[in-house]
Amino acid sequence: MAKTAACEEFEAACVGAGLKPEIAFIGGGNMATALIEGFLKSGLVTQDSIFISVLTNESAAHWRKFGITTYTDNDELLDHHGQGLVFLAVKPHMLSTVALSIKRRLSRLKVTVSVLAGVRLSSLALCLAANDGTLCPLIRIMPNMPSAVGHGAAVLTASADCPQPMVELVTKLMQTVGTCDAIPESQMDAACALSGSGPAFVYSVIEAMSDGGVHAGLPRALATKLAAQTVMGAAHMVLTTEKHPGELKDMVCSPGGTTIAGIRALERGNLRSSLIEAVQAAAERSIQLGNLSQPATK
Repeated sequence: MAKTAACEEFEAACVGAGLKPEIAFIGGGNMATALIEGFLKSGLVTQDSIFISVLTNESAAHWRKFGITTYTDNDELLDHHGQGLVFLAVKPHMLSTVALSIKRRLSRLKVTVSVLAGVRLSSLALCLAANDGTLCPLIRIMPNMPSAVGHGAAVLTASADCPQPMVELVTKLMQTVGTCDAIPESQMDAACALSGSGPAFVYSVIEAMSDGGVHAGLPRALATKLAAQTVMGAAHMVLTTEKHPGELKDMVCSPGGTTIAGIRALERGNLRSSLIEAVQAAAERSIQLGNLSQPATK
């Protein structure tokens, strides 16, 4: 297969950052799936430059169906493909176990990109230090599920020793599947709650709006389509007009009309307060996960 200009640009950026033009994933869950689907759809990479390690033979067979070179041994994955971008995409509580499984290879890694919710750079550094004390640069990202369709919202923070070309490479890679903003690590838990967990909150809103449409007499398929398109269009207006959401809301609310009657019902149901509390609860859980993932120290 002939390489696209985008592929060649990605390879050149990898070489410029001192990396092999490869992406290795440890973990093949929902977030890894979303990122891999998004990367492939973007045209920046092909199946030939993505590699993955998963726990079971069943999962490995699933990934091989899509032309992805797959391993069931993390150590073996990194032995062959640890000189490029290495994405750590497992559950936070699995960090210590995974780190032990790759201990022999840690000194050879060039950069590790963590997708682990709540796990701080300091915890990653303690777990991912090699036996001789060496530690590769670390980058934390918090992507979200819409990355699979090129409309993700990601944030990024990096260790102080991470070379700028590596940060720029990961930022550019994430921007092919949506947006990616650099933030201080102190804001990562809030971002995890808002954009990481946020799609689930929005899906709940879409489902409830669809239910309302069905209750009002619409067929289910049409109700869901109208609800989803309405949410997408409203979000696009917020991003493109740069008007405050409250101002855009007021533009729809005619005096004594249908929309303000609906807004009144939302206020009675505490929708705004519920969403605020949902983000706060998710942020607090992210902090808890970070505390739980801290390795024991002597």
